[in-house]
Amino acid sequence: MDVNVINELQNGLSAAYINGSVAANLAYKPAFVSNNPEEGKKVISSVEDELLRCEEFQISVAFITMGGVTPLLQTLKELEKKGVKFFTGTFVMGVKKKGKKALVELKTGDKNFEETADLVVVAAGRRANTEGLNIKAAGVNTERGFITVDDRCCTNVPHIYAIGDVNGKSMLAHAASEQGKVVAENIAKGKNLACDFDLVPGCIYTHPEVASVGLTEQKAKDAGINVKVGRFNAAGNGKLLSMGAAEGFVKLVTDADTGEILGGQICCEHATDMISEVAVAIKLESTVHELASVIHPHPTVSEMVMEAADDALGLCIHQ
Repeated sequence: MDVNVINELQNGLSAAYINGSVAANLAYKPAFVSNNPEEGKKVISSVEDELLRCEEFQISVAFITMGGVTPLLQTLKELEKKGVKFFTGTFVMGVKKKGKKALVELKTGDKNFEETADLVVVAAGRRANTEGLNIKAAGVNTERGFITVDDRCCTNVPHIYAIGDVNGKSMLAHAASEQGKVVAENIAKGKNLACDFDLVPGCIYTHPEVASVGLTEQKAKDAGINVKVGRFNAAGNGKLLSMGAAEGFVKLVTDADTGEILGGQICCEHATDMISEVAVAIKLESTVHELASVIHPHPTVSEMVMEAADDALGLCIHQ
């Protein structure tokens, strides 16, 4: 096998040349970068190193985000208890520097108001880092800046592959890692493996944590599936009670006719450690009957997954 790996080729680009094919992985860029002098140095992006370079401890931070918050409702409630304010359905009209503070101008409906913060972090998404690569010259197709690929991460040019953030399928490190393995095996060993872009766990490292994989209840219903939900609340879990962290839940989305597990959402401490069990169940097309019959150790937080399966069957005894 002829392998020649080049790292940090250009602007965060990593590439591997294998048997005459090239697989590229490019780091993302923030979707928004502030160039407004009126904002001073009070507005930064959500890029990790930029946020971590802050030299002073910030007493108050305003986060500007986009997208729905439904999966985060439990976390939002917990953060509200700690004094965090949330403004949904709200437009950011502008940000100005006011003394040592940042003044954020907001609008909800017809109401205009202002909030102040020490720092404003714009977390409005990410975009592909493909500038300067002259992709069109290679004949590679793009859509909204992202390189278009099939389920094998192959572009419209047969010997060029794109993995990770640059294809926009799932801008998460674990998704990019799996895509890289699939591409490497397909090129080097002549296999025809495919990536399951619909089965990528999403994790949010808050307190409590939030994790999700597969279909939500609404998406399953929209697909015309007869849905049955199993749910177990953290207040019934002995380990979380002993930890003083009995907030949250485990929710399983299942097919009411077959019992097949279609998705799961978890909000509690260790949620990001537990979501893989649900992902494996979905991958293997397991049913709630099978999951409920697996003996889980006690006391653990993970036994909430089993309890949620029991609930879907109407057999939960610890709720």
